[in-house]
Amino acid sequence: MALISLCGEGKTAEYAFSTYGLGESAFAAGVTPPPGTYVTAVAGFYSGDIGVAVDFGRVTINAGASVEGFTTGLNVLYVPERKLFGGSIGLAITIPVGHLDGNATIGIAAGPSVSAETEGWGLGDITAQAQLGWTQGDFSHLIYIQAVAPTGRWQPGFTPIIGLHRPGIDTGWAFTWEHKPSKLQFNGTAGGNIQL
Repeated sequence: MALISLCGEGKTAEYAFSTYGLGESAFAAGVTPPPGTYVTAVAGFYSGDIGVAVDFGRVTINAGASVEGFTTGLNVLYVPERKLFGGSIGLAITIPVGHLDGNATIGIAAGPSVSAETEGWGLGDITAQAQLGWTQGDFSHLIYIQAVAPTGRWQPGFTPIIGLHRPGIDTGWAFTWEHKPSKLQFNGTAGGNIQL
């Protein structure tokens, strides 16, 4: 409570989003691969509809929205031969691109309605990451710091929002434990994000 009372200002994030999708660490979250250059890609698709009719006695208002979104990201990770504090260094950059198609409608039942639609492609917020990782037997872990560049498409109004166009710093620790004979993995990441 004492720390909260010292804060002079509070800020919110548009749409309650972080600068990147939380939970993006997945398989081998704590593993730094052997020296080399690695190129990976990821893709995602989202589709959703919502609609409701609100009855005010003699007047019923219909409101609804639908959205379809496609995102893809290209990641390049470079791991040099050089070690630091006995750990493997990793330098990465991720470039996201996406397409969003959304519409919203509001109107009176059996009467006029108003609609808005938006559609478009755009560049997301590019991230650059530096990491340092260690492996001891079946357990691997790494620490990382990631900078988010405000390159995403964002503007006020009902427009396709591909990125939040907001800089940020993210840091954390990730681990992977793998039972090599069965390939069973346990992964986790803990970290913090500062939006600038």
